[in-house]
Amino acid sequence: MTSLLRCAPALLSAALLYGAPAAAEQPTTLPLGSFLGEGVARIVGGNVVSARRRALLRAQQVALGKAAGSVKGGTPEKLRSLPAHLPRLLRTYRVLSEGREAGRYQLSLTARFDLPTLRKLLGAPRVAVAPSAGGVTVALYGGASGDGRALLPLLR
Repeated sequence: MTSLLRCAPALLSAALLYGAPAAAEQPTTLPLGSFLGEGVARIVGGNVVSARRRALLRAQQVALGKAAGSVKGGTPEKLRSLPAHLPRLLRTYRVLSEGREAGRYQLSLTARFDLPTLRKLLGAPRVAVAPSAGGVTVALYGGASGDGRALLPLLR
């Protein structure tokens, strides 16, 4: 007991010096292949569960839009049809924060999508790079121009 009392000033000064542990913060960088989405929905008639579902869906759609923007391809018609493919494209998601404020439900998340399937839906070209005798050969497959192949030799 006396040894604990002797240690108390040291423990107190250490707590004051280093402070309390910081609360968990949202990551400043996202893992590779993850996209951030935020959604807000009004709480109607006190139905928080329905508002959470709508906010979650909107956050997933925002993240899908960011994933589609990273793919670089697709016509406006194909981009507008993406929300219909959300269940098929969404692999995982993680809710970072959620809560009620002033009659609204807010939610933010990170989501991972099936990017190869997204590329196919958008018609984005796929690229293959291979070394060759005179340099590097780049092959473009698919894309908006059709399923043909274009070979582009690049010199070193």
